[in-house]
Order: sequence, then structure tokens, then C-alpha cells
Amino acid sequence: MGRHVPGARAPPVVALGRSQAAVVGAGRPRWWSPPGVVGGLFLSGAPPFKEGPQTTTVRKVVRSAAGWQSVTGVSVQRGDRVTVRFVSGKWTADYRNMPLTGPVGVDARTDEAFRFADSCKLKSTARFGALIAVLGCVKNAPVQTVGRELSFRAAGNGTLRLGMNDTAGSCSADNRGELTVRVGVVHAP
Repeated sequence: MGRHVPGARAPPVVALGRSQAAVVGAGRPRWWSPPGVVGGLFLSGAPPFKEGPQTTTVRKVVRSAAGWQSVTGVSVQRGDRVTVRFVSGKWTADYRNMPLTGPVGVDARTDEAFRFADSCKLKSTARFGALIAVLGCVKNAPVQTVGRELSFRAAGNGTLRLGMNDTAGSCSADNRGELTVRVGVVHAP
């Protein structure tokens, strides 16, 4: 700070923020920090923050005629919380005879009218055209109806697969359209 001269005025101190000040006078300002503050960080002796669970989120376009489609860019492990959310799009399980629908599939009346084709469904209790999911590589993993949104806890390690409730191959030759979904996985600690 220089020498103290008796009778001289102290240079003015200008506050610049919570933890810094500058002494203004002849020449360049000199910076100082109050006791207990180093580099703008308060040293409290508290342990570092604990990290929360990590989340991975990806977008996936699900095509109506492609059968089961793996969601890439995200791994699913036992105990992870998986959420699939519809974002946009329309599709149909039969462009000649069924309307375009969203992830819920056709209405109950249309589904009933196509009961003769139930063997084409991957999940018999879900409507034609419904968005469905399965955790591949997990023995006896159930096929789940996503609809607009589905959240579940993973029962094992595997690849999430999505598709339309209409078997790929001859059953899906008349399918049209696609849906975009967002998949989030909160990884178990």
C-alpha cells in the first residue's frame, strides 16, 4: 500500500462488488480482498456439493413401418428411471382404411372394426397405431404402451426399443408416417 505519511489523507477506497475493492490514487489501482475471501470464493470449510443423479436425454424419430427401433445415444441400466414423451408427428397403421393418429393409436371403435387383424398387433391389449416400447436384452421384458408419455423403472440392463403397434413385415407394408419422441434416462446412483 506504500508508506504512511503523517497528516496525509488516506486514498479513497471504491467498492467494486461483494468481495473486491480497489484503492484509487496516483498510479494504478491496487486490488485487495477482505479477510476470508480468496479469488472471490468464500472459504467456509463446507464439503463440496454432492452430485445428483445424471440424466441423459435424446430425441428419436420412430417410423411407422420399421418395426422395433433401438434408441441410440442412451444406455439403460437396472434401476434407471426411463421416460418416453411424445413430441410431434402423426402416423397410420393402414393408410387406405385408418385415419392418421398420434401416439395413442386409433379410437376404440376403429380398433374394434379391425379385430380380424389382431394377429398383426405386437401388444394385443393396445390399439392399432399406439406407440409401444420394450427394453430389449431383458428376458421376458413386457411390451408397454407409451401413448403420450410413459415412465418406468428399468428391471434390467438393455436397449430401449420403440415402435408402432403393428407387426413389421406384411402387416406394416401399408403403414405411413412417423412420430418424434424425447427419451430421458435418469441413471440410478
